[in-house]
Amino acid sequence: MLVTAVPPDALQVAVIRLGCRMSFAGVMGRRPGLALVELSVVEQRYRAVLDAAAGMPVTEVAARYEVSRQSVHAWIRRYADGGLGGLMDRSRRPDSCPHQVGAEIEVMVCELRREHPRWGPLSLSMRWRRRG
Repeated sequence: MLVTAVPPDALQVAVIRLGCRMSFAGVMGRRPGLALVELSVVEQRYRAVLDAAAGMPVTEVAARYEVSRQSVHAWIRRYADGGLGGLMDRSRRPDSCPHQVGAEIEVMVCELRREHPRWGPLSLSMRWRRRG
């Protein structure tokens, strides 16, 4: 938990970081600290892209948003390719698995397993080789 130090006449605010960035926003041009604004991941990335597009060096943008320079460059590239949708989190699942067996072989192995639930992988593979 992060507790900000403030003057005695102001309120102490405790901010718990849960994957979203919290920032203080001023209300109608008054001093900051009057409202607590929570930004989503996409909004943070969008603001980083806007800062970089405005001419701020990527190193400073990365330091400001506490990420690497490579992340900022990736966000700029993804925003150019797909707009705001490109800044959303992507699945980390691979497109393919080269060592995965075919669907028909998987069905046969599952059937063999149902017929003989006590057989382990060695017994199954030995019987499978015998079948051809």
